[in-house]
Amino acid sequence: MDKNIGFTPGPWGIGGSVIYKENQPLLVVLHNPAPLWTGNKTPRDVDYLAPSLGEADANARLIAAAPELLDALCELVIATPNDGPVVKKAQVAIAKAAGRT
Repeated sequence: MDKNIGFTPGPWGIGGSVIYKENQPLLVVLHNPAPLWTGNKTPRDVDYLAPSLGEADANARLIAAAPELLDALCELVIATPNDGPVVKKAQVAIAKAAGRT
């Protein structure tokens, strides 16, 4: 199973709502009202702003964990000898992360 699907390799760090890779900001997950910026790019339109700082921080933690979660999920699928509903659900999630859905 190919775990190299084009994203910035982990691990990613977290500081509040800021996601880092090697001390460089990758993404800021903000709450309403706030501008959104990624790295050193300019503010842009967004589809979603978390309604609270707590939710923005929780979203950032989940995003920051994504590389390790994907890696662990791929390893579990490889190590699981059956093709049951849980494995199928994991394969769908992996395909979604890879942009194959």
